[in-house]
Amino acid sequence: MNLSPKYEHELDELGKIVDAMFPGLDMPVEGKAEVLEKLLWLFRVSRNRFADKIDFETVVESKLLVSDDQISITMPKESTQCDKGTRPVQYQPPLLWHLLLTGGNEEPVFDTISTFIHRYYTQLQIEDFKKTDTGVIRCFTNTRFAAKTLREYGFLRFGRHDLFKHWKLSFPGLLAAGHFYLYPPPKSDEPGQNNWHGLYKGFSNIISYYSDYEHCLDTLCKLFDKSEGAFGSYEDLIQAFCCRSQQYYKDLYYAKTRKDGLSIAGSWVTYIDSLSDRLGFTDEFALDMQLQKFEIDWFKI
Repeated sequence: MNLSPKYEHELDELGKIVDAMFPGLDMPVEGKAEVLEKLLWLFRVSRNRFADKIDFETVVESKLLVSDDQISITMPKESTQCDKGTRPVQYQPPLLWHLLLTGGNEEPVFDTISTFIHRYYTQLQIEDFKKTDTGVIRCFTNTRFAAKTLREYGFLRFGRHDLFKHWKLSFPGLLAAGHFYLYPPPKSDEPGQNNWHGLYKGFSNIISYYSDYEHCLDTLCKLFDKSEGAFGSYEDLIQAFCCRSQQYYKDLYYAKTRKDGLSIAGSWVTYIDSLSDRLGFTDEFALDMQLQKFEIDWFKI
């Protein structure tokens, strides 16, 4: 998470005060901070103050000074950072990559979001951790929005059989995650007119021939220490998908609005879900390991 060194120092000093407030509690300072937060919430409830009246951004922009067990804070008259932070569309590529690494874990959705946020914590902005009016952390909500869009366009399995309790890559999602890793694009401020990341236009334009699919899959095999050609027994299915997908991605590429894109995707996702169930290998890449050497600064693309 991006904080200035000065602010980090003051928060460290604040942590020392919190730690000293509960000498009898045998837990880390983070746990003591959580206890203090709940006690302060009880205090607010006792004063009939349920809704926040001070913006999160205002506090972040304040000048904080912690010295000699005293906390001094000077708040700006008006925040200049409202509505800043990472847009939901920017969560899409890193979420695909995260699901490629963990997709076979059968985690509940909330746990998937939690592990995803922990993985990319250092790439997010402080504003992404604001609690919304509903009490949910903004980056958690934006991750759900990203998953919804990915599912609508066929990159996640539709999940009818488990009522969306788990997020799993579809076969196109597997290809897209691998493609973005193999060909990391430059930073783009273009969100795409369909509310899907501009990266998918490049993906849909490049993945046009069976050889492209084969190269992407074989490279993923190398990355995950699997033998090349592991997909040979599925060749007929993949070739059939390749033929059908060319027109689909071409149509999506030229869709002018989100409504047009969703209309095109609507008749496609059922086929995608059926295909992904038949291609059982889409779960075989799940690894319980840290692949830091393979990581990309996803939120800058």
